[in-house]
Amino acid sequence: MLFGMDEKECEKIRNILKKKKIKVIVGYASAIEIFVNYLYKKNDNYTMYYIKTVITDSDTLKPNVKEKIEKMFNCNVCNRYSNEEQGIIGMTMPNSDKFSLNTADYYFEILKIDSNMPVEPGEIGRLVITDLYNYAMPFIRYDTGDLVKSSDKDIILSLDSLEGRIGDIIEDTSNNIVSSASVNNYIESINGIEQYQVIWEDKLKYKILIVKRNDNFNENELINKLKSLLGCDAKITIEIVKKISTQKNGKYKVTIKNFNE
Repeated sequence: MLFGMDEKECEKIRNILKKKKIKVIVGYASAIEIFVNYLYKKNDNYTMYYIKTVITDSDTLKPNVKEKIEKMFNCNVCNRYSNEEQGIIGMTMPNSDKFSLNTADYYFEILKIDSNMPVEPGEIGRLVITDLYNYAMPFIRYDTGDLVKSSDKDIILSLDSLEGRIGDIIEDTSNNIVSSASVNNYIESINGIEQYQVIWEDKLKYKILIVKRNDNFNENELINKLKSLLGCDAKITIEIVKKISTQKNGKYKVTIKNFNE
């Protein structure tokens, strides 16, 4: 598992991959992102490695990062969805961003955020799991705390996307939910950004932490882009940082709600 990455750690792992001819990498998506960016800085390419599969886990795998990993190692990237209570819940297959769910072990429901009614296909909702085989400690309609989206109707077999933790979902200035996946879609197109984090500080106030990749980053371009997502009356401040902190478990959050309504 890769986390707490700095250049010294990246170089250490880089050498291990080469010397031991490692074929599979499993790690946090954000940690693998930092590692792969380091390899690009070193002008590495897939001919220098033996990697056949990369499995990301635990936090958001951004589409552009998936492409960079695939290009660096010339291999498939699978994104795994799991938690401590149930274990592996689902996984993306090669050439797909949909999560195929572990329906052999679990029954899945997606319920509305503010009620226990099922959502419509394509609507963001709370993922609720019933464990069919845990006889020691049954989990019956267990609310995972995760927000997801699925196109399936009635029986949930797959997820279109993971939308973040319910405690970290932010809203725009008109009280509409803005998920981490939505933030990714808007910020991905901005040049010069290595990492970012959106912090909802007050009703109309948002702080954006940015780790710059290079000097092509345009602050006004980002603010205008985010105003189209968050609202034209959003008060957005940009803070350039050297590093975005992870949680104690090594996970990295794209969005953070930092106030009580």
